[in-house]
Amino acid sequence: MLEIIRNTMFIYLIIISSITDIKEGIVKNNVTIPSLLIGLILGLSTGELTVIRDSLFGGLIPFVLLFPLFAAGVLGAGDIKLLCGLGGLMGLDFILNCMLYAFIIGGIMALVLMIYRKNLRRRLSYLYNYLTAFFLYRSTQLYSKNRDGEDKLPLALAIGLGAVVTVIVKQ
Repeated sequence: MLEIIRNTMFIYLIIISSITDIKEGIVKNNVTIPSLLIGLILGLSTGELTVIRDSLFGGLIPFVLLFPLFAAGVLGAGDIKLLCGLGGLMGLDFILNCMLYAFIIGGIMALVLMIYRKNLRRRLSYLYNYLTAFFLYRSTQLYSKNRDGEDKLPLALAIGLGAVVTVIVKQ
């Protein structure tokens, strides 16, 4: 029964988050936070310390690893909460693999979008200047996003696809 609840929440989380990110540009708290809590409750309900620890760290590690990207303005809070929800539901090993696949897929999506929008050179130049300022001058300015909407990328879709890839690879 716990597996059915977990898998249902998993599917619900990636579908709803992907749709709202594509349509509205946000990943909603009323989807991600309950998923994290349900994952933690499911872990606790087993009574097994390894499962509880896996669920807890699965929900916590995405926040710890990705908060600096949020603080720099590179990654949205909703994307991090989505990863935390998936980690709480599916565990630490799953979420680490999912993050790897999601960022690879997200990078490919970003590259395709920049080529399609014909702004690849300008975006790479901006990234180069941003990183140069950070590493040479320790500038901590926020990475600007969505001034004209042209750099919008629904990362929840990449995260959902990364989650699906993780499930397929794990089998």
